[in-house]
Amino acid sequence: MFLFAASVALGAFLLFLVEPLAAKALLPLFGGTSAVWLTCLLFFQLALLAGYLFADLVVRKLRPRGQALAHVSLLVMGLCCLPLATSPLLPAWLLRAPPIVQLLLSLARSVGLPFIALSATGPIVQALAARRAQASPYRLYALSNLASLLGLAAYPFLVEPRLPLHAQGTLFSLAYLLFAICAAVVSLRSARDRTGSGLPDDALHSNDSIPMRASSRDRALWLLLPACSSALLIAVTGHLTRNVAPIPLLWMLPLAAYLTSFILSFDSPRWVKRAWSVPGAIASIALLAFADGWTPPDHHLAWSIAALTVAFFFITCALHAELSRLRPPATGLTRFYFSLSLGSALGSIAAAVLIPLVSRGLPELALALVASSLTLIAVWWPELQSAARFSLSGRAGLLIGLAVMMLSLALRAHTRTLGSIFLARNFYGALRVQELRGERGRLRVLFNGTTIHGLQLFAPDASLTPLSYYSATSGVGRALEALRNEGKPLHVGTIGLGAGILAGACRAQDRFDFYEVNPLVERVARDQFTFLQSCEGARVSIGDARLVLEKQAPQAFDLLVLDAFSSDSIPVHLLTAEAFAIYLRHLAPGGLIAVHVSNRYLDLEPAIAAHARKFGLHGLAVTDDTSNEQVYPSDWILLGSNGSLLAGPLYTGATLTPLEKIRALPEWTDDESNIAAVFR
Repeated sequence: MFLFAASVALGAFLLFLVEPLAAKALLPLFGGTSAVWLTCLLFFQLALLAGYLFADLVVRKLRPRGQALAHVSLLVMGLCCLPLATSPLLPAWLLRAPPIVQLLLSLARSVGLPFIALSATGPIVQALAARRAQASPYRLYALSNLASLLGLAAYPFLVEPRLPLHAQGTLFSLAYLLFAICAAVVSLRSARDRTGSGLPDDALHSNDSIPMRASSRDRALWLLLPACSSALLIAVTGHLTRNVAPIPLLWMLPLAAYLTSFILSFDSPRWVKRAWSVPGAIASIALLAFADGWTPPDHHLAWSIAALTVAFFFITCALHAELSRLRPPATGLTRFYFSLSLGSALGSIAAAVLIPLVSRGLPELALALVASSLTLIAVWWPELQSAARFSLSGRAGLLIGLAVMMLSLALRAHTRTLGSIFLARNFYGALRVQELRGERGRLRVLFNGTTIHGLQLFAPDASLTPLSYYSATSGVGRALEALRNEGKPLHVGTIGLGAGILAGACRAQDRFDFYEVNPLVERVARDQFTFLQSCEGARVSIGDARLVLEKQAPQAFDLLVLDAFSSDSIPVHLLTAEAFAIYLRHLAPGGLIAVHVSNRYLDLEPAIAAHARKFGLHGLAVTDDTSNEQVYPSDWILLGSNGSLLAGPLYTGATLTPLEKIRALPEWTDDESNIAAVFR
């Protein structure tokens, strides 16, 4: 049985090691946004479904020799895709497709077959073990989830900080070869058995109370329960990666909680009892309902992340424990796994694709919570009705509590959009424009998720004044004034458009080039704000700024502004040494780079300081504490070869820190970056 356990464990370990590896490799091609992680989660759910479907058909339709031949063939096809490409290039025809289609096809092209082979091996080997050892396979399922959890934890803590990306691909390829050999040996040895394709009967099942044939209700719950947990996984992951950073560490935490709940639920019924799972799930649903649309304060970041993850864990424990109680005998093992993966895929599709298509807000978490509540009530209701201690008033109270929670979610969603004059969303996220009445007049504000990404004051002689983080007292405002004092037309490049605020500083002879990955942002900037229209020399290039600049001839920017962050989430590929080499190629002699590093959760100054030292640049961190209705406190880093531009009276009134006095991290590159080192 050792080879059976080794094949299942190694396959599950690699399955969840390759997920963050493949996602990180593709991040730079799609703007480095959290949407990449969510789409990757969707892809892996779909690939898991394909693997479980393959396993179900092979085990139920083929005899031992046919099973071995089919399984080994799939393993060999996975080997043909190696070594794993960690710098995938997209074909020209694919670049014309929507981003979500590009990403799904890119993943299918790079890791599709190895992933399907890894996912199919678990249920196939478990079925072979059940037939050969005449024992329940569900302990192997718990082992596979434990190995998945270890693989998931190994990536951000062991693999990512210590190995460059290309070495990670090589490591995975070698480990997959070892896995394929183990799995092939198991299949070929099992092919010698004289037993037919049938699996052992219900005597193999550890729970005799479960009937041989599942009822229609049970089959429906096989889909609904994993669909709810999968939709919640997408929603909670999106909440974290949108508001902090799209990195493997924050992608891992909800997935680790998800897998742990599977391990506990399927290993033994004694781990997850209704005595604590029911009240725990109800309290956690209430907590997540409150957290929807709320951004945690920076000084409580760790506790906020922990609370959200624990609440998610309690809900998935309740969902998966009920799923475990409904599991069939070993004769229906592969069909059960296929139903489970189908439900998970449907939940992921609903949260990652359907809701963003039909909704202009961000209701994934709210809708997933409502669906989970209704599903759990449907599961618990028959027993609640028969329980003597659970009175009619108690059941009515439960329903009233559920109704109040749904009403609260609806009111929260309504409040979030109250006063909005524009609502839209696409692959890159949700945009909202609100119009407010301020002390000085009408104020129009652009929100990306829960974070302000630009504002404009419609008041006489003030409508084009740069505000928020770009005011005259900010680091970038002071840099612009220093360059203007040289008395020449300016060529300014800005990575990240927002409302186009910086175009408000444009003079008749100036030229402003904006680089924006999200086409919806340009539409909002042109239709809802007037900064772009006021600047005759303004141009907008759509696409990931780094990829666009890489293809362009040197632009000779007098000032290059780097401000492409969505909420407090940062695209790491714009902050690597290779990215700064591109920026410097486009900088005019004596030009400046202004990096916006205002962030509640991440201290980016040490990462920028490392690049300044590598490229021999003078650097100055400018902190502006000005705070009022239109101007926000901001942190900027100014870099340039001309140190005289970073000195003088223009910088008085701000807190200034030479970069030489800031500790420098090991340099971030495309191959190696450790964002955990810059958490505040």
